Amino acid sequence: MRRSGIYLVVFLLLGLQLQIVGDSEFRYNYHIVDTPTASSTYTLVDYIAINGNTDFLNHVEKFNWTGSGTAEDPFIIENYNITNNRHLFRVVNTDYHFILQNCWLDGIDNSWCGLYLAEVTNAIIRNITVKNAAIGMHMLQLNDSIIESCEIYYNTNMGIALELTCKQNQILNNSIHNNNEGGIWLDWFNSQNIIQGNKIHNNAIAGLRLLEDTYNNTITENHIFENSGYGIIALGNESDIFKNNITRNTASGILIQGDEFHIYQNIIWKNNRMGIWVTYKASQNEISRNTILNSTSYAIRMDRRTTDNHIHHNDFLHNGDKYQCKDDGANNVFEWNYYNPWNTTDANGDQVVDFPYLIEGLTNNTDSFPSLVPNTEIPSWYEYNPNEPAGIPESILLVLPAIASGTAVVVIVIGFVWWRNKPKE
Repeated sequence: MRRSGIYLVVFLLLGLQLQIVGDSEFRYNYHIVDTPTASSTYTLVDYIAINGNTDFLNHVEKFNWTGSGTAEDPFIIENYNITNNRHLFRVVNTDYHFILQNCWLDGIDNSWCGLYLAEVTNAIIRNITVKNAAIGMHMLQLNDSIIESCEIYYNTNMGIALELTCKQNQILNNSIHNNNEGGIWLDWFNSQNIIQGNKIHNNAIAGLRLLEDTYNNTITENHIFENSGYGIIALGNESDIFKNNITRNTASGILIQGDEFHIYQNIIWKNNRMGIWVTYKASQNEISRNTILNSTSYAIRMDRRTTDNHIHHNDFLHNGDKYQCKDDGANNVFEWNYYNPWNTTDANGDQVVDFPYLIEGLTNNTDSFPSLVPNTEIPSWYEYNPNEPAGIPESILLVLPAIASGTAVVVIVIGFVWWRNKPKE
């Protein structure tokens, strides 16, 4: 008895060790951002507000900024500490090239925006800390600009918000966390923006939101984790979401309500509810080569009114209790996906399981060509048995109720015949 107890303790400790190693390797797989602090060498100013090219030149002269405002020689604005309860750094209506870098912006009471740019092109924002603002960085009609290596946190609304036709911007390698209405928010015909290499965590509602009328944006190589809501909300159209790590969000990893998204090569792990939830008339989305692990509910769920979505060559491991996918929509196609645990029978050696995988839901859909082996490279830290069975094959499970009913009838008949014909005492 004592020996079995010791074995149990050792087993639990080993399991805990494996879990800790796996979590730590996954958690820190993102770009490290080196952001400034409120250095004593920064120049203290109340605020900076620029309106138009002429006013920009006045500020260049007033603050003795270097540069000429061209692509080859941009204005350099740097090393400011702006701590105030108003818009801290505001630029409107200019096409001058400028770089804002190495600054500390503290809004104190979350009343105004930390950085506000409207009708601006050719800006580079880097190594900026923004905290305690209403919106950390609020951009309207910002084009051909870069936001990189910034830290944005403790803001009442979004960390970064792009509105009113922001195009061809890059949001790169930032740390965006602890904002009350999401990390990054794109709306109002934003297109051709690249969001890459960011660490987005502990935000409310969602890590990243692509709202209605956004299209042709690229979301890649971000680590989106531990947000109080969804990892990504995708309501627009025709954007690419790929090679992201999306984990431990309190709602689903990705919520799709738009059309023609390409969602591929993401690792989606340990999200509450679904790995990917497709809902509200979402149509013609392609979901492929994703690795979806340990969702508390389905790996993929397709709601009613979703149509013509293609789910193929994904790997689904240990999601939900019984079925890993659900489809209540119409004309959604599941094929060539890998399911674990499940049946591993492959009599002819074609790398396709001999039984179709049953998709739960109103449509009675199936994956007719479930893969015998993973389609992606399962992360090395994830412990699993590639041949883990799920019990009786589904093809047999489907007929078990009928078999059971027939067996019961036979038993009853035999019992009745025996009773009628048993010898009298």
